Amino acid sequence: MNHGSKSNEAEEYKSDPKTSNKLEEIMSTVPKRKGAWLMFNDLYLYEGFWCSSFQLEGILCAQDHFKPQPNDVILSSTPKSGTTWFKALAFAI
Repeated sequence: MNHGSKSNEAEEYKSDPKTSNKLEEIMSTVPKRKGAWLMFNDLYLYEGFWCSSFQLEGILCAQDHFKPQPNDVILSSTPKSGTTWFKALAFAI
């Protein structure tokens, strides 16, 4: 099993010029404010949500590269909110 290919794939998306240009454009045009925590220096209002630049980069990367299939189901929860129970419930369904 080659673990390097996933790393290269992730790095490819991270350094994608299209995503980088879009990120810079959005960061310069959307409303911005100081974050409440030390880990978030600035927050950007994108599509109705306040995001850090790191989160915004991930959102843009997913929007540019994720190709959903008709039978895909995406389940998500916030950390420390019953994720183990959530996984068990999803498996049972």
